[in-house]
Amino acid sequence: CSSFATSLSSPSTVSWIHLPVPYSLRPSSYFHTNNYIDDDGNDDGVDTETPMKENPFFHDIVQGSRCVGNMLLTPFGRKEAERMHADDNKKNRTSGKSVTTMTNKPAESNVLKILFLDIDGVLLPFPSNPNRNLNDTLFPKENVEALLFLLKKTEGAKLVLSSTWRVKDEFVQDILNCLRSFGLSMERFYDITDPQYHSERQWEIAKWLSEHQDGRKVVWLALDDENLLDGAANEKFREQFQEHVVQTESHVGLTMKDAKKAVELWKAQL
Repeated sequence: CSSFATSLSSPSTVSWIHLPVPYSLRPSSYFHTNNYIDDDGNDDGVDTETPMKENPFFHDIVQGSRCVGNMLLTPFGRKEAERMHADDNKKNRTSGKSVTTMTNKPAESNVLKILFLDIDGVLLPFPSNPNRNLNDTLFPKENVEALLFLLKKTEGAKLVLSSTWRVKDEFVQDILNCLRSFGLSMERFYDITDPQYHSERQWEIAKWLSEHQDGRKVVWLALDDENLLDGAANEKFREQFQEHVVQTESHVGLTMKDAKKAVELWKAQL
């Protein structure tokens, strides 16, 4: 320890590196808060714990955000995501399995209908209801039912997973298993946004759209708790995203009101 302390005393010999947090040391939740402070600054005195899916990356929270959904991968996380995806692809090619690009494309039609789906803050609110039974399904019933309503009203719409959950096959399978438990007949996602490209969520979706221009009309919406319209970072594709975004409240998730608003935006594009 003394030699380590000595090395720290000389700034010229020290370089900073990004280290992952060992999630095995805290498997119960993504984060824990006591005496949750609401938006009005009031302490409600309730201990809350948010049972979020373990994520193998270390995240930077966007400046000015109180929401862990508004986060970016650190340099370590970005490299780790690329490595893990490359490893998964190599294993799948060796075993003869299909790579997780989820591109089970339907027969060609004149219109491509896409719903970009985020998970945290959309199907999985946070902080969660402290009274919720943790033995319940992965996603709350009311949030999944709102999605099912939207899928029914946008008949023929395909789901593209735009959440950070897309980076691991296990996470994707957890989502599918939960949706199936609610009666959604769905073998796989239509596609996922590029798992090796981690930037602003708006840019990730715009990249997918630009790569799927094949002459067909594209009708699309993005369901996300992140702001995809405001701020300097979203200026690049703001005009393209106008009237194509339904932003949820992170602590509530997708509601029936959100779903009905989405239906209105959808119909306006047809």
